[in-house]
Amino acid sequence: MAGPRNDQTDVRARIDECRRSGSTVLDLSGMDLEALPESFDDFTGLIRLDVTGNRRHRVE
Repeated sequence: MAGPRNDQTDVRARIDECRRSGSTVLDLSGMDLEALPESFDDFTGLIRLDVTGNRRHRVE
């Protein structure tokens, strides 16, 4: 049986792949996140961040 969609390994993998590929778009939709992970703090170069379908409704 698969774990919850917000598995931190999956979230980190998406962030790392976005960094490696140099993508300007990161899709974290439907990950049931309450907050962005710490590994996101120093992320630069994004133009679009999709966080729809998560418990976090605004960025502070």
